[in-house]
Amino acid sequence: MKKAILLLSCLALFSQSFANDALKQLGVNNNEIEYLTLSDGKYTEFHGYKDIEIVGSAIIDMKTKKIIGFVDPKKKSDGDKYELDMTTRFLTVDPMAEKYNEISPYAYVANNPIIFLDPTGMVIEEGSQKEWKKQKGYVKKQVTKLETTVNNLKAKAKTKGWSNEKLTSKIGNKTERISSLNSTIKTMGTLETSSQVYTLSSAASDENGKVTFNTETNAIDICFDGTANFVHEVTHAGQFETGDIAFNSKTGAGIGLDVFDEISAYKAQFAYDPSSVSELESTSVADSFEGITVSWVQGLGGGNVYVPGGRANTGISPININSAKADLIRAYPSNSILKSLPSNFRLKNSPDLYYKK
Repeated sequence: MKKAILLLSCLALFSQSFANDALKQLGVNNNEIEYLTLSDGKYTEFHGYKDIEIVGSAIIDMKTKKIIGFVDPKKKSDGDKYELDMTTRFLTVDPMAEKYNEISPYAYVANNPIIFLDPTGMVIEEGSQKEWKKQKGYVKKQVTKLETTVNNLKAKAKTKGWSNEKLTSKIGNKTERISSLNSTIKTMGTLETSSQVYTLSSAASDENGKVTFNTETNAIDICFDGTANFVHEVTHAGQFETGDIAFNSKTGAGIGLDVFDEISAYKAQFAYDPSSVSELESTSVADSFEGITVSWVQGLGGGNVYVPGGRANTGISPININSAKADLIRAYPSNSILKSLPSNFRLKNSPDLYYKK
């Protein structure tokens, strides 16, 4: 019996010593500890005044429900500041889970990262949603306007007995513009449901629209000036989704852009507002879809933008993330470095390449 009592006493002393050491490691002064006994002083029990718990890498004060520090397994005790070892880890149950019980707790921002942001972990906050809906509304409105015009012309042709040639002449490129704009709307739908996060921003007065990769947030930013340019840049965002272009994960710059990617983007822009394209200065006037050619694109900006080594470093032949060494040499014939690449090289195997997987 004496041995049993002695063993229990040792265990109690060890437990108290262990607890005090544990609290000390968390930076809690023993003077801040209140002792609580339910045995009228026979046995010493202890309870942290701040009721500290470790959840994952976080040290949480359960009384104030606040994170008071972070555990760093590489650091030891006394006075060291704790840092989170993984910034992307969720440490607690979503406090607003019951509000969104129709959404899986594993579905970040309702599986719609282009429309919503959730920086606080609380109620889903609107990110670029308002501007996105506005621009999408403008595109849809243009489709409706063109469709109404075409239908009115068809009705008039029937009433007046126009020939097919006359009706076709009156309709012009409106049918093709409608088809292109519907493709833009479809691309926007793809971006809305993508696992990639997209953001919107307005271009400064002295700069053009662009699509870039934010190296801090891993979001792709669609920077634009007006709806016509918005349609252009959304086309490039869609090209990222299909693997036609990628980005440098260190600098955020676009990679794999070729002149045919630009032709597609300018044609999409032309569909929304023909004058936004036809008024651009180049080697010729692009007043039709057919007028948006390789030479026209390469002539923009004085011929210093959409060419190999230009401001947009644009390839002269089609490339994408699966392009091989030979494809890249054809696209950038003046880049001698490409010739030193391994024979089995693929663009998507490049270091620091960010692409849609």
